[in-house]
Order: sequence, then C-alpha cells, then structure tokens
Amino acid sequence: MPFMDYFTAPDDADAARVLPGSGGPAALGFDTVPVKGIDPAVNLGTLEAILTGRSYEEVSAASRQCRPVTGTDAEAFVVTVTDTLRDALAAGEPLQRAAGAWAATEEMAGADPALLAGALEELAALARRALDRGHHLYCWWAL
Repeated sequence: MPFMDYFTAPDDADAARVLPGSGGPAALGFDTVPVKGIDPAVNLGTLEAILTGRSYEEVSAASRQCRPVTGTDAEAFVVTVTDTLRDALAAGEPLQRAAGAWAATEEMAGADPALLAGALEELAALARRALDRGHHLYCWWAL
C-alpha cells in the first residue's frame, strides 16, 4: 500500500524539494502528517465534495486538484492539494459527520468512520497551521 505524507509548504517550488531519495517531507523539516491509504486524487476529491457541497466533477477539475509538482514516474512524487480543501478542513466543520459520510462512499467502503475521523482531525490541524502561515497543502506519494 502506498504511503501518503501530507505536508505544508509556501509554494510549489519549495514543495518540489521533496524529491525521491530525500527521505520525505518530514526528513526535510516540513510540517507533515503521515497517512496510509488516503490518496489525494480520488479519496480527497470525494472528501472535498462532502465538505464543500461541490460535485466531485467540479472538484476534480480544479487547477490544484492533485497536480504534480515533481515528476510522477519515480517511486515517490509530490502533488498539490486544493486550497479549497485546506480551507474547508481548517474551518473545522463537523468532521465526525463528514467522516461518516466519507466512510459511506464507494471509495472508502469498509473504512471505520472513527479511524477516518481521527485522520480528518490530524489533517484539519495541519490545514489550520498551513492557513496560519499562508502555506498550501501537498501530498508526498511514495509507492
């Protein structure tokens, strides 16, 4: 199962420093939350749709939705997370309710809502720190 480390950075150029062989964002001092099995494309796209009320199609068409900032042909790469999701997570909407709705989706079938709520709390805290610093969210995806 791939590893996904979500982290904050001021911009795409800084986030791109997390290249294969760098040890990941935490090794380079980025504010990081490690998450296993929650991919930034489909899973976070679905979450953003739940939190914002936008359609999944609208979310997936956003310019920063899982856009690569490093090459994707390596064993690890970095992609963007939308500012809309960052802001929705930082707002602290009822995450327990969102976790339940998220667990009921086809993509997250079988996931424990309590475990998803815990992951959402960690991601929400990361999003608040990013927003406070004027940073964006990114995902380091290691295969």
